[in-house]
Amino acid sequence: MEYSEIASREWANIVYILILITLLIMGFSRKELPMKKFFEYAGLWIAFALVALVLYSYRFEIIEVKNRVLSDLFPSKAINKNHQELTLSVAQDGHYYLNVKIKNQIVRFMIDTGASDLVIDEKIALKLGYDLQNINYNKVFQTANGQSYGASIDFDEVEVSGIKFYNVQGSITNSDLVTPLLGMSFLQKFYKYEFYRDKLILTL
Repeated sequence: MEYSEIASREWANIVYILILITLLIMGFSRKELPMKKFFEYAGLWIAFALVALVLYSYRFEIIEVKNRVLSDLFPSKAINKNHQELTLSVAQDGHYYLNVKIKNQIVRFMIDTGASDLVIDEKIALKLGYDLQNINYNKVFQTANGQSYGASIDFDEVEVSGIKFYNVQGSITNSDLVTPLLGMSFLQKFYKYEFYRDKLILTL
């Protein structure tokens, strides 16, 4: 079937819909209207129908625009694309942040490819229900502020934008963190990650 034939059928369907709308307006009119008023009302309904048709035709593009706007407004909220890809926008300070759900608590992490795992401080650990009396500080961290210590833990389950990840290695540090760090133990759960323009794309 040629393209011109398909296009002709599509236009025939559009005309049919517009005629149907006009007939519905006539049928539901409670009283007779002057011809001028009738065409004014019919024109409005046809305009509404055309706008609805355009919005429906570009529904996927509109969703993309909505996701991009939300991503720019809330850069730490990842955009989930069909559970196959997470997209993050860069924050104003040039870093990437990610909201992670751990034990029904939302924790805002900063992406750090130089960190080996997920690092939280003792204040966050207490909020998540960890008993600091029963952890072993078995790691040594070299930071800009000097040496600190960390205790190895495993996050049984973490969730990002509706996607769950299991058995993610983490650490509790005895130094205060401005923002918890999200390192390679989480990023390695993805098939790949790449920086594109102002976005960080995580592909499963």
